[in-house]
Amino acid sequence: THAWGVPYGATREPGSFGRLSLAELPLPNRGDPGVPRFVPGRPDDAGATTVAADRTGDCLTGVDLVGGDRVIAVGARGTTWQSSVARNDWQCAGAGTQFNLQRVQFVDRERGWAVGGWSRDKRVALCGGMGIILSTNDGGHTWKPSWQAKGAWFYDLCFVRPQIGYVCGGYGTVMKTTDGGHTWQGPLSTGTNSWLYGVHFVDENQGWVVGTHETLLHTRDGGKTWKSQTADGWRRPRDLRERLRSVDFVDSSH
Repeated sequence: THAWGVPYGATREPGSFGRLSLAELPLPNRGDPGVPRFVPGRPDDAGATTVAADRTGDCLTGVDLVGGDRVIAVGARGTTWQSSVARNDWQCAGAGTQFNLQRVQFVDRERGWAVGGWSRDKRVALCGGMGIILSTNDGGHTWKPSWQAKGAWFYDLCFVRPQIGYVCGGYGTVMKTTDGGHTWQGPLSTGTNSWLYGVHFVDENQGWVVGTHETLLHTRDGGKTWKSQTADGWRRPRDLRERLRSVDFVDSSH
């Protein structure tokens, strides 16, 4: 390989690239790299699953208020922290994985999910990251994966009720569950290969996802079809578009 290049407007999330390594044998041609697809990964790429003794330096990226009186936060290398609101008594634990966790959501005091990813360290970096979806049924004390080491890096999730939820991630990936996270449908056909960083549904059918290049997509049928919308914003030099990181609604109109 003499040179590497990425087409204008198609750059990916640098934080998900990981290290670059070349295999002795070429990888098979998988077609358009912008089309969402599930490329199997290897869980051992994420290293050991033992929890490090000191997690105080790990970056935290997601937090949720559980039951109005308890806070759970997640972050790098499977870090989880819990505290009661009244006592501010933070206790550190691990989710049994070294995947970097991005977001966490609980639907009641016991049931919750967390999503994240890991770079394909032992693959060519532009393959993107591996995704993970974790679930807990005991208030975050123990976690188990319901999706791991395949698909894209997941950045956000939204459960509209205990059985129905959505996650979004790289390469325009959106996944859906209708059985509480036991199985996942997708990737849904979003019509984009942008990195999707935020997802929010106001009910089980109507929702939005946002991402790179000011991507803003809306669905009214539970993710079966998506329509692009415009979010006018300040333009950077050379008409580079903003990266939309999150989306939230208080009702179907606001």
